Amino acid sequence: MRLAVIGVLCGCNAAQLPFPPAPTLQDPTLGQARPSQPAGESIIVQAVPPVVGSTETQTHGSSELIQIRLDHGGKHQDTEQRLRSRIKVLEVEGRHARKLEVTIEEAFVTRQVEHEADRTDLLKGVYVVTRAPQLGQVTATRADGSQADAGEASSLALITEDLMFGDPSLDLLIDHPVRVGESVPIDMDLSHELAGEAKTQHTVLTLLRATESSATYEIDSIATAQNLLGDIDFKGRRTLVLDREHGRIVDDDLVTFKTTRRPGDDSDTKVVDSKHVELGR
Repeated sequence: MRLAVIGVLCGCNAAQLPFPPAPTLQDPTLGQARPSQPAGESIIVQAVPPVVGSTETQTHGSSELIQIRLDHGGKHQDTEQRLRSRIKVLEVEGRHARKLEVTIEEAFVTRQVEHEADRTDLLKGVYVVTRAPQLGQVTATRADGSQADAGEASSLALITEDLMFGDPSLDLLIDHPVRVGESVPIDMDLSHELAGEAKTQHTVLTLLRATESSATYEIDSIATAQNLLGDIDFKGRRTLVLDREHGRIVDDDLVTFKTTRRPGDDSDTKVVDSKHVELGR
């Protein structure tokens, strides 16, 4: 869900501001799974292929706070991203969309380092996005028929990933049918968050509640790693809301907190990501 690869910040619109806030671990239970108390039957999750002509609105938000503590000082950084787009399915191939129309309502990133802040617009206007033969890649044209550049295409690949290539979080739910209140250990790749392989890891999937139309899941992770960055402690919680009728995750909220320690250079990083999908909008 991270949109950090979208765009490059410019030096425009610089402004003097107070220091960004320091990242804090506000929830002491972050990463700690709930006790397993299963009830009822397992919830079977099924993916539903997109339909030509169907529409949806996606809203992505992301916040990353970093505080670096050095022997001779430190640094604060705050990165905020927001993206809202309307998507229409133009072509379907197999279980996924092959071509989409993406209308950008807003797409920008702001970054503040110490007192300096910048804002950059990432995407603008209407794009026709087509799935490329290479996994995870797309081609895109603008409304005037011109080819979108590589940065725009990478950004659009992230926006359209669920429809064009499948949602990894949905695949995880399909592979792990659970009952309401049940908590089960699962394998999850945290190499991106840990910048390498985990030394220890405990990740648990819990089905919090379910109705005929929706199901709400929680994924809790606690992990440690040792690599060139130092000793890493990681905690995270992802909350997923599934639309059972349409086989889509319509809410995806993630909170992570990571502490990195090495001689003369410690850092804390807090990430809060959100994604909301309005089907039929």
